[in-house]
Amino acid sequence: MARVALEQLREARPGKVVIEFGVDLSVSAGAVITEGQAGCHLDVTVSWKGRG
Repeated sequence: MARVALEQLREARPGKVVIEFGVDLSVSAGAVITEGQAGCHLDVTVSWKGRG
């Protein structure tokens, strides 16, 4: 999936691409760790300069 997205970005020829990757972790603990959760997010910003 990432390869397809990268190929499409290359074809679109943007002037700038910004990719932010984040990981969210949370743990519920008592005497021992009883529960853990993890998630992630990916923000992609693509921009072009005008022809002026």
